[in-house]
Amino acid sequence: MFTNDQIPPVPSEEKQGGEKKHKKPIIIAFAGGKGGTGQSFVAANMGVLLSRFGHSAILADAQRWGCNLHSLVGMERPALDIDSLEDGEAEKFEDIIFPTSFDRLKLMNGIKEAPSRHTITNQPYLIEELSKQDVEYCLVDLGSHLSFSLMDHFLNADIPLLVATPEPTSMERTYEFLKNLFFRLVKSSEMKLGLEGLVDKIMLEGRKLGVRTPHDLMEVVKFYETRDGEKLVAKIREFKLYIVLNQVKSKAEASWGNGVVSLCQRYFGLPVEYLGSIVFDSVVGNSVRRREALHVSHSNSDVAKDLERLVHRISSQKNISRKD
Repeated sequence: MFTNDQIPPVPSEEKQGGEKKHKKPIIIAFAGGKGGTGQSFVAANMGVLLSRFGHSAILADAQRWGCNLHSLVGMERPALDIDSLEDGEAEKFEDIIFPTSFDRLKLMNGIKEAPSRHTITNQPYLIEELSKQDVEYCLVDLGSHLSFSLMDHFLNADIPLLVATPEPTSMERTYEFLKNLFFRLVKSSEMKLGLEGLVDKIMLEGRKLGVRTPHDLMEVVKFYETRDGEKLVAKIREFKLYIVLNQVKSKAEASWGNGVVSLCQRYFGLPVEYLGSIVFDSVVGNSVRRREALHVSHSNSDVAKDLERLVHRISSQKNISRKD
């Protein structure tokens, strides 16, 4: 069920006095259209690899239910979490960030129990606080529940990364996720430009005007509201989505990623980059059961090599649209 949360603010990088300007970490947000796509596994092992390649990073567990990033990097669940800030057990955000066994990699703990009175993604300061940390990357595992708060965190990430699997139910849920994400993007873009209600006005006449897709809708908005419509569409198209296919069993399945890109461009009119696929491999289950990162005992596996390629593609991105 959607809740009407505010979009979390993103702090600017201002100089204060003679202090050095704070360089914000790159925020990578992971989401899946449904449970079981493996976005937690991908996030955890990308964090491990970034640290092994010499980058500093924080893994932030922000799933609504079933927080398990600590287990995927071989840790016991830390004692303090987001609830600890609310209860007063923790005094500051840094108190819920813990070292891991990997150099340069830290973990922000998720909520201890489910159900909890809070959802981590309902905390409006999550991205803001992560943006203040002195690391190069923050990898935020948002999970797969459809809520405005998840969408807003995803939209405010520097690299919003959608993890899907090449099977029909995942593709259906991925489409539903993208449709909800698009309309949340429209609303947030309207708000930032002070154009609330512009699209709703056009949508009332949408059927008469032959509007069938969100892309059609944007073209109609530009036609009927030329100046404001062009500003709105330009703002929406600043958003870039990244996609990874996980648990791929063949080259044919790997090509599904290109189909998702084509759908997004044709149906939503959004820029999308397919970062590649990760092969299905039984060693993944072995590492999860043993509560250890994949590269601890299976560094030469095919899935490990796919993850390495993914991390290299992420870390070599030159044109990331930073959410300043």
